[in-house]
Order: sequence, then C-alpha cells, then structure tokens
Amino acid sequence: MNDLFLIAHKVRGERAFDIAIQMEVGPEVWWIIPTTGHRAYPYWWVAFNQIDFEMFRISGHELPEMPEELRDFYAASDVFKKKRKTAREESREILDNLNLEELGL
Repeated sequence: MNDLFLIAHKVRGERAFDIAIQMEVGPEVWWIIPTTGHRAYPYWWVAFNQIDFEMFRISGHELPEMPEELRDFYAASDVFKKKRKTAREESREILDNLNLEELGL
C-alpha cells in the first residue's frame, strides 16, 4: 500500500488535486497526504504508474463530478472554528447582560 496516487478531493468546498498514499489504520484504509500528514477523503484516484505523463492524460480514467455531500478536507478545523466562535459569542452575551448593581459592584 505504499504506492503514490493522484487524488481528487474537496478542499474548502472546491475540487482539489493532491498526491496521496494509502495507509491501513485498524480495519480501515485511510488516504494521507504525505507532505502535510493530513487525512484526505478522495472521491477519485489513480495510481501514478497509470498516468501517461508524456501526453499528460490519465489512461482509461474519467474524472467524475465531485459529490456535494463529500466530506471536506478542512471539515474538522471548520467545526472547531464554529464551536470556538459560538463559545466566544455566548461569553460576550453573558458579559453584556450582567447586571453589576445586582452583583453589588
């Protein structure tokens, strides 16, 4: 499973191409982008040994449309940012609604 692949995956809502390797993690096969170490969720891939670089075409492979529901490469960090922003907003709302007189301040 140490072959290199050209993959198409979703990055910030758009189709993107990257180099990836497959890696067994427990019973699952994960796609890892070796330059960053991040996990990818490709909807299309081809092994590098199947690419005709001289003509720059991929032999026998058609690139399908990217599925809308495909998990985004940055989905985990986007969720974190949303939760963090929501917590900040909630904290600000609590502080804005504090009645200092009731607290004796």
